[in-house]
Amino acid sequence: MICAIMDEDAVDFRLLTDALERVGTLEVRGHPAAPSRDARAIDVIYADARDARLLLTACRPRADGTTPVVVAMSAFAPDAVRAFDAGAVDFLLKPFTQARVALSVRRAGRIVESRDRTRITGRWGADGDDSADDLLMSAVSLSLQALGVTQPASRVQSLAPSDIYAATTKGSSSQLFTALGTLNSSSSLSALRATLGGEFVRTHRATYVNQCHIRTLVRLDGARGLIQLPDGSLMPVSKSRMSVVRAIAKVATQ
Repeated sequence: MICAIMDEDAVDFRLLTDALERVGTLEVRGHPAAPSRDARAIDVIYADARDARLLLTACRPRADGTTPVVVAMSAFAPDAVRAFDAGAVDFLLKPFTQARVALSVRRAGRIVESRDRTRITGRWGADGDDSADDLLMSAVSLSLQALGVTQPASRVQSLAPSDIYAATTKGSSSQLFTALGTLNSSSSLSALRATLGGEFVRTHRATYVNQCHIRTLVRLDGARGLIQLPDGSLMPVSKSRMSVVRAIAKVATQ
């Protein structure tokens, strides 16, 4: 797995580089200025969330339509909400520990692995092997077309509601976090909410999460938090929604 660092603070850049290299499972590229983002080989970008330009550059889709996994960083916890709004999947609060950096690498690795398995020729089985596809299709009820998802040709055209983790707005479009990986949707968030049904609860002004996946709630401070999804992604919880989400998480873990 290859990562790049987008942080113009030379000290923070060096500290993070050293921490990532100690993890030992990835190649570190980049420099304090923004790396070349059209380098398809880059899997993960660690981006400074205090610098809006760097953060938005890191989260912007590449020329081929793919996006890297973005881990945002900042010394200010409130920056996490802006980072997740931009499309980051994890957030490192500075000063970070070696253990927290290693955890971010594992989370990013799971997402990268999931995307690589799906490049949507068949995450569920090898070419010519329909057994895993049949297993998935036996429980589906929502078509990708109904969700506004357009993908290359694939035998997987539907998803069970439980395989859809969350829906968010990103720019003028929406994103679905699913068992197939992150899927882009042309539908608005309100339209997705209507299609997905009542099992999805609003956790933030631009985020709905499937209630069956609200289990791990991470508190950022006294007012806001994050929900960890099965693929390792983190979804923001706003102050106004914290009590609702906390109650759901409490029931789910009993």
